[in-house]
Amino acid sequence: MTSNEPSEDQVGDDASEHSEVRVGGDTIMYDVERSRQLNRPVVGVDQDMMVLVTAPPNTTTERLARFVRTQAPWILERRRHFALHGPYAAPHDFVDGETFFYLGRQYRLRIVVCQEMRAVLSGRQLVAAVRDSKPSYVRSPLVTWYWRRAAQRLPERTAILAKKMGMPAPPILVCRHRREFGTCDGQGNLRLDWRIIQAPMRLVDYVVAHELVHLGRRQHRKHPPRILGRAGQVDAGL
Repeated sequence: MTSNEPSEDQVGDDASEHSEVRVGGDTIMYDVERSRQLNRPVVGVDQDMMVLVTAPPNTTTERLARFVRTQAPWILERRRHFALHGPYAAPHDFVDGETFFYLGRQYRLRIVVCQEMRAVLSGRQLVAAVRDSKPSYVRSPLVTWYWRRAAQRLPERTAILAKKMGMPAPPILVCRHRREFGTCDGQGNLRLDWRIIQAPMRLVDYVVAHELVHLGRRQHRKHPPRILGRAGQVDAGL
């Protein structure tokens, strides 16, 4: 499916194009820029997981779609890399004034020394009330706060996406993965890393939708084809 595609004789440096291709259970949406400085297409993926294809002016949209399909493994790997190693997964020192992310927005850490051990959002600050300002004391209530937010928001988003895909919402297990943010198991559970709640909702949706497709395929093998027929149409950029 494509939109705003120019015909072969209309392409030029000023053309604005937005297209997509389906590769397995993934949908890769990409923008196209034309450049007379190139003699072949090139592709890039930024930290917001946006895909940009730069190509010579006379490159047809059909050729671009074929090019993107050949680059799909690299594009999808870059998406996973940015989701896992982007600024939302950066290590922290847990010191006053440090930046933390929640659903893609930045918040400044404010440490308040008192007899409590908890964290709360207050305006643009993430306030950690702790008995000691040492990093080991500050980390604990912050992790607990993120974990609870993940346990609340991730099932909500999963239910919304599952409904759009025409399948029942699976049980959600919030956990800590070492290498990936989401997996599904043979029992029909969706396991999501609590750290993903730091990322923008569009990245959360991407990970959840990706795992729902895998889960739908497994259920399809047990219960034909009602689920897979819809799950296969998921837009990974929802």
